[in-house]
Amino acid sequence: MLAELSNVSKSYLQDKVPGKKGEVIPEVRVLDNISLSIAETDTIAIVGPSGSGKSTLLNLIGCLDRPDAGQVIINGSDTRDLSDNALSALRNRFIGFVFQMHHLLPQLSIIDNVLLPVLPGTDPAAAHDSRDHAMALLEKAGIAGHYRKHPYRLSVGECQRAAVVRALINRPRLVLADEPTGSLDAANAAVLGDMLLRLTDAESAALIVVTHSSELASRMDKIYRLGAGKLTPVKA
Repeated sequence: MLAELSNVSKSYLQDKVPGKKGEVIPEVRVLDNISLSIAETDTIAIVGPSGSGKSTLLNLIGCLDRPDAGQVIINGSDTRDLSDNALSALRNRFIGFVFQMHHLLPQLSIIDNVLLPVLPGTDPAAAHDSRDHAMALLEKAGIAGHYRKHPYRLSVGECQRAAVVRALINRPRLVLADEPTGSLDAANAAVLGDMLLRLTDAESAALIVVTHSSELASRMDKIYRLGAGKLTPVKA
C-alpha cells in the first residue's frame, strides 16, 4: 500500500458552543475512527457536505497535520515516528498537492513556478533533468508555449493546469487534489479533470480528489462519502 490510515480521529476546539444542558462543548470530532487504504494507481474521490472534514482528511494523508488518535502510514513509514523535518522531506519526494486556487507566485514565470518543489537539495544534473521533465509535462498539459510567461498573463484554467504540473514535477507516487476544479467554469473544469487523470496515470501516481463535482467524482475508480465524522464507501 502507498498509504494507510487506521482508526484515525481528529477534533478541533470549539469555543462557547452550548451543549444539551447549557454546558460548553470543548471540541468537535470531525474525523471519527476512520480507516482507508490507498494502493498504487488508485483514483479516489472523497465527497460530502462543506465542513464535513474532507480537507482535514486530505491534510492528514498529506502529512500537513497530525491525527489526535490512530495511525497514518505513508510509503511504509509510521508518521507518528517522524520529526517535522522528516515529514517535510516525505511530502516533498512522495506527495504532490493541487489546491482550489493555483497559488502560483506572480513574480515567477510558469516554468520557475513548476520547478519550485525541485529546489531543495538539487544538484545541477538533477535540475537539468527536472527542467526537461517540466517541459514535457507542460506540453502534455497544453501550455508549453506559455512557459516563460508570468501567471497574470494566463487564464485561471491555464494557471490551474500549471499547478497540476507543479504537483507532478518530483514524480510523486501520490497526488492529493483539494477541489481542483472549484474555481473553474464547467468547460475548464472538464479539461482540468481529464488532464489530472491523464497525467497522474502517465506518471504512475495514485490520485485522491476532494470535490463537490459529481462529474469529476464519477470518473474516479472509488468514491467515499464523508459525513458525521465517518467515511462510507459509495463506489469501491
